[in-house]
Amino acid sequence: MLFRSVLAGAGGNHTAKVREGIQQMERMGADGILSVTPYYNKPTQEGLYQHYRELAQSTKLPILLYNVPGRTGVNLEPRTLLRLSEFPNIIGVKEASGNIGQIDEILRTLPERFRVISGDDGLTLPMQALGATGVISVVSNVAPREMTELVALANKGDYAAARRLHRKLAALMHVLFIEANPIPAKYALHAMGRMELAFRLPLVPPSADTQAKVRKVLEDLGIKLS
Repeated sequence: MLFRSVLAGAGGNHTAKVREGIQQMERMGADGILSVTPYYNKPTQEGLYQHYRELAQSTKLPILLYNVPGRTGVNLEPRTLLRLSEFPNIIGVKEASGNIGQIDEILRTLPERFRVISGDDGLTLPMQALGATGVISVVSNVAPREMTELVALANKGDYAAARRLHRKLAALMHVLFIEANPIPAKYALHAMGRMELAFRLPLVPPSADTQAKVRKVLEDLGIKLS
C-alpha cells in the first residue's frame, strides 16, 4: 500500500534539518518518507546509524532508506542496515550501490519484513531473482507499462519472459544514463511530447549526440515522437 501512496523525499547532511523536513511532510499528509544517505560529509557507519535513528524516532511515518554511493559518496553497509531494521518504521531500502554481493548479503541477512527495492533499472531483474521486491524506476517514466510488466513477471517467477522484456528495454536502460539522470529522461519525455525541456542549474540540456542516441532508442522501441 505504501508504494501506491505519497512517498515524500526528505534527505540531507544536516540531521536536524532533515528531521524538521520529515515533520513538515507528515503535517502535509505524506504516507511515507524516502530518505537518501547524507552526502558530502561522508559520515561513518555509526554516524549513518545515529542519523537514521534520530529520523526514525522523530516520526511515525514509514521510512524507506536510499543508498546511492555514486551520488552521495557514502555506502550504507549491510551491518548498519541490520541495526536500523530494529526500528519498526524503517521498512526497507532503495538499494542503488550496484554491488550485487552487497545486495545478496542484505537479502540474506535482513528480516523478511525489510523490503529491498532496486534503485537501478538495469539491476532490477537480477535483484528480484535474489529476492528484491521491485524498483523505483527511471525507465518507467518513459516505458511505464513495460517496466511494470517486467517486475510483475519476475515477481511471479516467470524469469524467461522477464529476461526477454529486460533485453528489449536494455538499450533504453543504458541510454537514459549516458548523461547524469534526469537529463536524458527529461529529453526523452520532451521528444515524446510529454513535457517542455527545462532544467534547473547546474543541470543543462543534453548534448546533440545524446539527443540523437535517445531518439534512436525510442524509435527502435516503436515509441512515437513529436
